[in-house]
Amino acid sequence: RCCVFTPSGWVFDLDGTIIDTRKAVRRAYHMVGVDMPGDAWGRPWYEWCDAVSHARKCAVYPIAVQQCAVQLPLYELARLRRAPIITGASTEAVMALQRHFELNVVLTEASRKVKAAWLNLYDPGVYVDDDPDARAYIQEHTTWQAISPEDAIRLLSSVPSSSPRDRTLV
Repeated sequence: RCCVFTPSGWVFDLDGTIIDTRKAVRRAYHMVGVDMPGDAWGRPWYEWCDAVSHARKCAVYPIAVQQCAVQLPLYELARLRRAPIITGASTEAVMALQRHFELNVVLTEASRKVKAAWLNLYDPGVYVDDDPDARAYIQEHTTWQAISPEDAIRLLSSVPSSSPRDRTLV
C-alpha cells in the first residue's frame, strides 16, 4: 500500500512512538544467545553485533514481536490517518512488525540526517519521535515541528473532536 501524504500532516517515528518494540528486540537477541549491551538501543546493529548473530535475530524476531510488541497510544491515530512512519529500524524488523500491526512505513534504516532530508521534501508538519536527540536534530535541520509522543497526546487531547480521525492539525 502507498501512503497518501498531505502537507502540514503528521509523520511518526516507529519504535517507542507507535509501537513499543524494546522487549521484542531484546527477547529476539536473547533467543539467539546475544546479550544486547546497555548502549545498543538507538544504534545500528552493526556497531555492536556481528552479521551472523543479527541474521539469526531477524529469523526469530517475528516470534518475539508476536509475544512482546505492544501498541502505544498514538498507534491508532497513525493507523487511522495512514500517516507516514519513518524509522531507523531495519527493513527486516519492519516487515516482522507489519505482520502484526497496520503500519504505513515509508522509510527504513534512516539516520537522523536521512529523516531530516526526507521531511524537507514536504511542506512543514508535525514529526513525533520519542528520542529527544532526534527531535532536536529535526527541529534544527527542518522547518517541521518535532514533538514527543506525550506532547502529541496533550496537543490532540486539546482539540475538540467526535472521533480520533478528526483530531488532526490543519
